[in-house]
Amino acid sequence: MKKSQRDYVRCIPHCALFRRENNHLKLMLVLVFVATSIQVLAAKPFAAFNVSGRVSDETGQPLPGVNILEKGTTNGTTTDSNGAYQMAVSDENSTLVFSFIGYTTQEIPIGNRAVIDIKLAPDTQSLTEVVVVGYGSQLKKEITGSVQTVTAKDLKDLPVSQVTQKLQGRLAGVQINQATGKPGQGMNVRIRGQLSVTGGSDPLFVVDGFPITGNIGSINPDEIEDITILKDASSTSLYGSRAANGVVLITTKKGRIGQTNVSFNTFAGFQQVPMKGRIQMMDAVEFAQFKKESYEDAGQPVPDVFQDPSQYEGKNNDWYDALLRTAPIQSYNLTVASNRDKVSTALIAGVFNQQGVVLNNEYQRYSLRMNSEYEISDKVSLGFNIAPSYVFDNTPRTDGDRGTGILFNALHTWPIMPIYDENGELTLFNRFPGNTGNIFAYANWVRSAEELVNETKTINLL
Repeated sequence: MKKSQRDYVRCIPHCALFRRENNHLKLMLVLVFVATSIQVLAAKPFAAFNVSGRVSDETGQPLPGVNILEKGTTNGTTTDSNGAYQMAVSDENSTLVFSFIGYTTQEIPIGNRAVIDIKLAPDTQSLTEVVVVGYGSQLKKEITGSVQTVTAKDLKDLPVSQVTQKLQGRLAGVQINQATGKPGQGMNVRIRGQLSVTGGSDPLFVVDGFPITGNIGSINPDEIEDITILKDASSTSLYGSRAANGVVLITTKKGRIGQTNVSFNTFAGFQQVPMKGRIQMMDAVEFAQFKKESYEDAGQPVPDVFQDPSQYEGKNNDWYDALLRTAPIQSYNLTVASNRDKVSTALIAGVFNQQGVVLNNEYQRYSLRMNSEYEISDKVSLGFNIAPSYVFDNTPRTDGDRGTGILFNALHTWPIMPIYDENGELTLFNRFPGNTGNIFAYANWVRSAEELVNETKTINLL
């Protein structure tokens, strides 16, 4: 074999190897090209449909910077300074997602529409993250003190007579107790416990930025928009030593932007002292038998009034129960609020009437609150807040110990003493022979409750 032929035979395997490697290289280049084409098609969908429109708020004002996204893709745009937008979508059956800070996100199907105008509604849940404190408004995450807020949503539909009753069981570290059963009264508020023995432990109440002193029972609970509690010592830097026991910030209702709302709220019911939990008292027969046996055990003669307990059969006199009644309670509130053309006004009128469970106890409250504000410019506004109220309270001295409290005296009055005489009239007083050991004359406590008057009429102007 010639030399050239030998060289040709020697190169055959190498040439075949080169052709195989070259085929692999071509295959790899084809796969890379296909993958790149797929990525390009995914990143830039084919624009088959154009959509345009305008986004505004609930008042019709344009919203710039609203994010608009084609659902399920990265295709999106934002509105310009006039709230207008224009974008190309892949399909006329796609869905557009509109989102903006402080407003509720909305998903709108295109439905083969070329123009889609939309109004975004405020997101009230997000707005609750803004807390009104004594020195302005702050985000919750920026507050360093101990602050807790209860909003109008938590306070509504609670049939109570006082603002503080709406807060019971809703605030950590705040104790709200009912000290008496008198209508319209008796709520003690303690923030983080009893802080003083002689100086008082009542917190400072601030209504719409104005500190008030005394009882806030005259405030109509239906006037409240939200309540914020400042619990720690940082509140003293705002209001001084008056805030040593904590601060209760009360914000009343105001008109909502671009809305005119009229609402009427009422409730009615009855109150009574349940039988469960009452002190179990002896009836007349049991009491006479008890006294008879006590004299016999002591070896003393039994007085005539106790010798025959059966004579009191059917003549039981439950003095405590005779002082109680089923008491009605009614509340009527009318709210008119408007906020249009730079003028915001809210008017809340309320009538509250509560009868006490003890005879002749009565509490009435007539309240009116008007919040009005006029926006002179973007930085200057003028307004006034007036809240007159009239309170009528008739509360005979039912609380107290012996000699002063009607209920206490009723519990200690013998059940054999008659409440009514033979003519069905209330007795003036009751006295038994001296040999019974009862040398005192007992007043008829039912008559006392009905005839004693302890009226107070108060006019408040907050």
